[in-house]
Order: sequence, then C-alpha cells, then structure tokens
Amino acid sequence: MTPFNDRKLKNIRQQLRKSTPETEKILWARIRRRQINGIKFRRQQSIGPYILDFYSFEIDLGIEIDGPSHYLPEHSVHEKQRNQFLAGQTLQLLRFQNSEIYENLEGVLITIQEKVAEILRNEARP
Repeated sequence: MTPFNDRKLKNIRQQLRKSTPETEKILWARIRRRQINGIKFRRQQSIGPYILDFYSFEIDLGIEIDGPSHYLPEHSVHEKQRNQFLAGQTLQLLRFQNSEIYENLEGVLITIQEKVAEILRNEARP
C-alpha cells in the first residue's frame, strides 16, 4: 500500500498550505466542509512521494490544479514520473488548469460534482 501523508513530507505539506496559490484558495473555498455531495476533501495530501492539491480518502479522488510550473521544461521529467506514479495508484485524478479556475469555476465544480456522483454510484453497486 502506498503511504499517505508520509511524515518526511509533513513540513513541505505545511509550507504548501501556508503559501497556497490563489487558484487553490478559490477552489478550496468551494469544496471544503463537505460542500460537494457531502464528501470531505483535504488539502496538500501526500500519496507516496508526491503531494496532491486536494484528496478525498472517502472516494479515493484527487484534484490537481496545474499552474505554469507544471509545464516548465526543467520540471518535465519530474511531472512525467509523478503522473506515472499516480496513474499506478487506485485513486482517480481530476486535473484543471489555473485558467479554468479563474474563467470557469462553476464548470470545474460541475465536473467535480459529476465525478463524485459517478464514484458514489459505482460504489453503491452490488
């Protein structure tokens, strides 16, 4: 099993929460406190050696907001390794770009709500 919230990453997670980008603050305000179908999300959750922006243990769903740093050439190897690792996990992952948060927040929330509802429906099947 992949370790969640590895103690070695605790300081990094805390620092990320203290220096949260504006797009993450905007989305967090709309998904925290079980606002999406009653599901709890956490900020800066580590899974293995990587930290996701948001994650729900209840439904094994991660949410990433990709800012400009995700596309820098010097980060391409790290991003590829990270994506491969996360793809090998049991979690489902939604990715949004910063621009989507600013320009289409309601659309992002609908996408999240639909994915949560889909996961809950699939879990309810016998």
